[in-house]
Amino acid sequence: MRLAKVNLALSVFVTVLFLGVNSSAQPNIPKDKIPSNLSTEVKAEVEGLYAPEALKRAQAANKLGNMGDKAAPAIPLLIGMLGDNAGIELKTDPESKIVEHTSPGIEAAVALGKIGDPALEPLIGALKDKNPHVRVLAAVALEELENPKAVDALI
Repeated sequence: MRLAKVNLALSVFVTVLFLGVNSSAQPNIPKDKIPSNLSTEVKAEVEGLYAPEALKRAQAANKLGNMGDKAAPAIPLLIGMLGDNAGIELKTDPESKIVEHTSPGIEAAVALGKIGDPALEPLIGALKDKNPHVRVLAAVALEELENPKAVDALI
């Protein structure tokens, strides 16, 4: 299921790139505005969202998602990452020729879906973003939440 959603997001991602929409390399919240009340574990990964390398930003988003609702304070920063469409190719198995295409924005959307219901309202708000890439990834994350409150917003 995740792979199908990532493939859908990737298709839209390629289309958006083709249309020339610019990406942002980091969250749209300045680093000096990171909340000071974050746990040490969450703060370490939030700081990773500001890495210059797209792979490190994607890995940080992934790790935040794996923390579940414990990473809820990072939701605004992950929402800010949805526009980060820097392409990354990952080998899921070092001996395999299969490559997974992703981006920090896609990984942020997956993370928001894993964080769960605390991300519901911010994701609904992201559906109104001017960047179509952000809107698509917000919709993908909302679908992952499987919360009935998201239906009206998605329609």
